[in-house]
Amino acid sequence: MAETKKDAKKITWTPVEFIEGAGAIADESGLPPGVTGEEAPSSLTPTADWTKPFQYVTGEYLGVQLNVGPNKSRLYNLRTPDRKVVSVWGSRVLDNRVDLMNPHPGDTITFGFLGEGKGKTGQNPPKMFKVVVDRASK
Repeated sequence: MAETKKDAKKITWTPVEFIEGAGAIADESGLPPGVTGEEAPSSLTPTADWTKPFQYVTGEYLGVQLNVGPNKSRLYNLRTPDRKVVSVWGSRVLDNRVDLMNPHPGDTITFGFLGEGKGKTGQNPPKMFKVVVDRASK
């Protein structure tokens, strides 16, 4: 018998928590006279801490850094609606989804963590994601 919407398990998505970046420095220098605009963070950006299924983050896609850290991973940068710049570490599954969607800076992107998939013997299970892109230029 096919499952109906009425029988489907209700899923509640919750915002992901972020781990604060290391290397923060106190910056009381301000800006030179006449300089305005957004300033780069003075420390590493907070990164998503995917701890349970159905966590998500949505924000303006700022771009991706390649070959970051000892695993040469991707690091996706977003600006959340509250104007915080945050990052999401890439993985094989997430990178594949992002490549398929091909977001551009300025697009709104949502990363949704679905939980862990089945891993091969002796390997960590893959983290499974949904990626949704709302194009800035429609």
